Amino acid sequence: MMSLTPYTAPRRIAQHIPVLALLLVLTAAAILLASCSGESPEPTVESEPDVVVATATAEPEEAEITVSKDQPLAYAQALVQQAIDRHARDGREEVIAFYNSDESLDGDWHVFVLDEGGYIVSMAAFPSWVGVHDSEFKGHNHYPAGQMVIDGASPEGIQIDYLAAGFLGRVELKHLWVVEHDGLIFGSSSWSGGERSKSDQPQYTQDTVRLAIGLYEASGLPAALEYYNSVDSVDEQWYAFIVDTESGRTIGHFNPDLRDRDPALRVDSTGYFYGDDLLGATEDGSWIQYVITNPDSGEEQLKHTWAVLHDGYIFASGWYEES
Repeated sequence: MMSLTPYTAPRRIAQHIPVLALLLVLTAAAILLASCSGESPEPTVESEPDVVVATATAEPEEAEITVSKDQPLAYAQALVQQAIDRHARDGREEVIAFYNSDESLDGDWHVFVLDEGGYIVSMAAFPSWVGVHDSEFKGHNHYPAGQMVIDGASPEGIQIDYLAAGFLGRVELKHLWVVEHDGLIFGSSSWSGGERSKSDQPQYTQDTVRLAIGLYEASGLPAALEYYNSVDSVDEQWYAFIVDTESGRTIGHFNPDLRDRDPALRVDSTGYFYGDDLLGATEDGSWIQYVITNPDSGEEQLKHTWAVLHDGYIFASGWYEES
């Protein structure tokens, strides 16, 4: 009789079950430990540094001028500031080139530029003046307006007024505003100014005194004396003279006989002593009258003198009344 061998496979498998279970537990524990420690089974890739992309900076916009041209001094100041802003943005060479171009002209208004030596480097309104020393520019009656620009320019700016012949032959009062900036002098004005007629004698007299004070302010006393001690300063019946209030003597006058003369001699042809009236001038200005020889006609005439006290000096001029 064939004997039957018992089937033993299930028993062997059963014997290995505890070992397999232990391996599964150990594997699960290893995975759990790795996840808790922050490790990743995947390889890490270093991140690239951030790339900064440069972007173009927009140029500052040119400030719009909001001042009316009916305010000539304020408009000139705005044009000069605009030129200085352009210089800061574009640089020296670019700004010189721009103000030599027609694009820079604003009707009757223009900007001019001088270099460190006082030479004109930009003037689109009158290109033939480029390269000329500004001292060559004279106002009406040889008034040294160009030299005043060089002498008076400062970072704070200065107003320079002068009379000049207009395009139609009229005498006009011009207003300049000039500023020294970074070695250059920037200036602006309109070539059309307020007409000044000699038929308005009081106004023309006051303008003459105003210009005398302006020359003193821009270029100093020596320059003012040099001009007003010259016959070049005589404008028909008008001339300015300067009195030192400390000594009471006239220090500026086209007639050398009247300079440094004893103040007690200020007696007119009628015997009236007008010296006290003259030395009593105020900063607001005073009108005084006396009879004296008119250098334009050679006659004794009543003179109306406008005198203004300024910085220790009296600046004066007058007009003669018809007999």
